[in-house]
Amino acid sequence: DVIEGFKPDIWLYEWKRDTMTRLTSGGDFKNAIWSPDGRYILFGSSTGMYWTRADGSGSPQLLIPSKRLSVPWSFTPDGKQLAYQQISDGTYFDIWTAPIDIDATGLRAGKPNVYIQTSVNDLYPAISPDGRWIGYSSEESGTKQIYVRSFRGDPSAPRGKLQISGSGGSYLQWSRVAPQVFFWDFT
Repeated sequence: DVIEGFKPDIWLYEWKRDTMTRLTSGGDFKNAIWSPDGRYILFGSSTGMYWTRADGSGSPQLLIPSKRLSVPWSFTPDGKQLAYQQISDGTYFDIWTAPIDIDATGLRAGKPNVYIQTSVNDLYPAISPDGRWIGYSSEESGTKQIYVRSFRGDPSAPRGKLQISGSGGSYLQWSRVAPQVFFWDFT
């Protein structure tokens, strides 16, 4: 994200050529993520979620309309499910998922579903590289902590959620080479 004035936009930086390509203009766009196939970039806004081609051709397209801030965070490895956070009716973020179809013409979303909803912020959903787990940050203990739970009811996974941080956690990242989670805290 690059902020000029008060409105952040999405830019693509090509480090080999040391060039930047503007992908959005004049919006309030946040948190760009790549589609698993690398052809598309998704980003959130206060009017929903959008996608655009990573090569800079075309214009941003609405993927999931919303009247509340929606921010993409993670795809399943096959690209068929998207996890994102969205402001609820109150002032808290909930974690949502949506089925996604990706092909040469672009992205299409199925019906979004609330996945984790509590009376506190549930943030930054990250789906594991094998698609079996979802990790996220929640304030349910009174401070931000990192939790992991089975994604989509994997029958071989333990039931419920596991708190994996002890003294705070904001963001997490799954290791691509080992069954590990890395997390850090900005509180």
